Amino acid sequence: MVREGGAAGPSHSHAHEAPDPIGGTLEVIVSDTGCGIDPAFQERIFEPFVTTREDGTGLGLSISAEIVRKHGGTITVDSTPGAGSTFTVSLPLFPSQPQSNWDWDDRREPGPGHAQGQVPDG
Repeated sequence: MVREGGAAGPSHSHAHEAPDPIGGTLEVIVSDTGCGIDPAFQERIFEPFVTTREDGTGLGLSISAEIVRKHGGTITVDSTPGAGSTFTVSLPLFPSQPQSNWDWDDRREPGPGHAQGQVPDG
C-alpha cells in the first residue's frame, strides 16, 4: 500500500498491474491487510475534505480520483473492516480524445502585434 503521509498502519500490501490489450485498459490494483474502511465511510472517501484523521486534510484521495477521471479512468475501493482494502485504478490505454489542448503550431514565435508576456504602456 502506498502511504499517504504515513497514514497507513502496519500491514502487508501488494500492488500489481493488469493490462488488458483487448479492452484497451490498464488496471493498477493496490491491496493491504490493514484495518479496512467502515462501509458507511467508503461512499465518501473520494470527496474533498473528508477525513477520519485529526491531522488530515482530506485531499489525497479526492485529488487522486480527479487526476484519474481527467485521464478517462476510474478509481474504486473494496474494503472490509478488519480485513484490509483494495483500490483499483483503471485507465484507458488509448484515450478517445487527446487530453491536452497543446497545439504544435503554438511553439512558433508570435507575429507582429501578438507579443507574449508584454503589458501595454499606460
